Amino acid sequence: MTTTQLIQSTTDRGTWTLIDKTTQAPIAAGAPVVSFRQERGTVTGGTPPHKPESAGRIVVNGGEFYPGVFNCEWRFQPRLA
Repeated sequence: MTTTQLIQSTTDRGTWTLIDKTTQAPIAAGAPVVSFRQERGTVTGGTPPHKPESAGRIVVNGGEFYPGVFNCEWRFQPRLA
């Protein structure tokens, strides 16, 4: 059985999850992505935003990019009390 590892980061306040902006689906490590320039790559990780005006970063083919380059975004789910 294969386990899918979502691209996520958990803090004491909640969990950030990388999602596809078109489908709204979470993105797993190893998922194929296509940039706005039609460049293909594979997502292997990322860093969520560290402040409200930040977009965070994603790692594709070993390089760091803004999530929007590959039609992705970080979504925050607050921790329930």
